[in-house]
Amino acid sequence: ERINQWQSDICQLEVEQADVQGNLDSLHPKKQQELDNIGEWEDQLHKVKSEGEQADTLPYILGSIIAILLTFYLLLFYMATGYQAFLAVQVSAIGIPDFSSLENSQKATIALFPMIFLGIGFAVYISLKNEKIVQLISLLVFTLLFDIILAYQISKKVIIFNWQYKGGPPFIPVEPFRSVDFYLILASGFVVYIIWGYLLDYILRESYRIRPDQMKAAAVNRLKDQINNSKSKIVDYDNGIATFNRDIERLKEKINAIRRSISILVGGGVIVSLPALNGMVASFREGWSAYLILFSLNPQTQINQSSVIADGWLNNKTQVLQTSTDGTTLVAN
Repeated sequence: ERINQWQSDICQLEVEQADVQGNLDSLHPKKQQELDNIGEWEDQLHKVKSEGEQADTLPYILGSIIAILLTFYLLLFYMATGYQAFLAVQVSAIGIPDFSSLENSQKATIALFPMIFLGIGFAVYISLKNEKIVQLISLLVFTLLFDIILAYQISKKVIIFNWQYKGGPPFIPVEPFRSVDFYLILASGFVVYIIWGYLLDYILRESYRIRPDQMKAAAVNRLKDQINNSKSKIVDYDNGIATFNRDIERLKEKINAIRRSISILVGGGVIVSLPALNGMVASFREGWSAYLILFSLNPQTQINQSSVIADGWLNNKTQVLQTSTDGTTLVAN
């Protein structure tokens, strides 16, 4: 029964060893891939340092042109919507109104009104650059709510105008949400604003592409970062490989020890546990000391003498057991 249990333990240890070996085998190709990446990136780094980086400025130029045009569009859009939502008494249709009848202070207010949204757009760029997600979401939600207010106000005035002068349905508070004008304004403002914000982020982040010296420096830094990241991964892989190798050796030692135990028992030998032997000797010494204290005239001297004798016997027996080579005795530490 004891041998059967040991054989079962060997099977479990071999399964564990196979799992560890699989994990170890999976790390070697990953490490090699990172070494290959480092070699490739070091070649690219040498090339960039000697020849510079090839400029691909077309996407940047196109993005810049689109961003500039969208900036003018948003200026006109928010000037018009700001006027129609807050200053116009009547609004008959969505469009750019005539500002000639406005006072100078009103013209200045309407002209500066788009700066709110352009400023928010720059704040969106800062949030993206610094990866401040909560701040980014807050800015976009604020912009969306502001655009909803603008769209509601303008749609409300269009509905009232049509009701009073064109025989349209009367105004009710939920009617603007059913109006096509409401969603048209929202899409023309907020959706275009999101596109403009990301284009602004792109052209500000990629501005180095129109400056060869900065483009070369950016390419060098990018390649160095990739090389350092790969080196860091290789260190992690080496640590993992060393750990798995130690685990495999430990499991092999356990398996071999159990197999030696089985071989000794099958051959008629015995297994001696040194901790158990030490425990039995200690128990004997404790009982013998108690006996001497009760019945001996000079207990301490005899206790010391018996301790010397017991220690000598135990050390000699341990040495004999550990150096046994006849294959019939196994010492379990």
